[in-house]
Amino acid sequence: AERARIAEAAAKRETERAVEAEKEETYSGYIAKIGFAAATVDQNAFDKTRDLLAACPDKPDEAGHVFQHHWEWRRLQYLCTRAERVFRSDYDRQPIETVALSSDGKLIAAGGWGGSIHIWDTRSAKEVHSFTIVGQYVFALAFSPDGKHLAIGTNAKPGYVTIVDIEAQEHVQLQGHQDTVLSVVYSTDGKRLLTSSYDATARLWDLGTPEPTLLHTFEGYHDSWVHSAAFSPDEKRIVPA
Repeated sequence: AERARIAEAAAKRETERAVEAEKEETYSGYIAKIGFAAATVDQNAFDKTRDLLAACPDKPDEAGHVFQHHWEWRRLQYLCTRAERVFRSDYDRQPIETVALSSDGKLIAAGGWGGSIHIWDTRSAKEVHSFTIVGQYVFALAFSPDGKHLAIGTNAKPGYVTIVDIEAQEHVQLQGHQDTVLSVVYSTDGKRLLTSSYDATARLWDLGTPEPTLLHTFEGYHDSWVHSAAFSPDEKRIVPA
């Protein structure tokens, strides 16, 4: 009886070791598939991603062992199954230079060659507004934090910066830059606008008054174009580049 008990215990240990080895092998295979799946996401090869994820076990095998998907599997599954939405208009015939998304994610704007700007509802993908500026090119767009205004950087004289009341379709030009404006950025409260230009300057504007005014011109830091400018996190400094 004692020998039988010892043999039974030894057999149980061997079975447990075999189960653990099988689990480790399954997990190693899972990690390998996850690595390959992540690489296919980077390549936008989402069909391959889905095939690799489908090959990862998430139910009992023949021996009754269960392997559960981890967070990385769910993350990759989310990335490769997100719905794509195409925003179309007659503007598709012109190259796009810049796009902007409103802070609430409900509106998307695009501008570029031809001076046309189009705004779509992101939920329906329907175009809700469109207008044309005087200049030939739109290089920068930014929604105000409340989504009611759109700041536009262009090659249109005299100011090269236009702010549009989206619903009223009213335009205000900010005059100060001497050449094409390449970037526009709102402060978080929407009361200031930071712009940069081919004229080798960045400029800060006060939008909190009935008539927008120029607060400061940042110059002498660049010998050539200022392609972009950004606020520091506390908005006490700016970084031109």
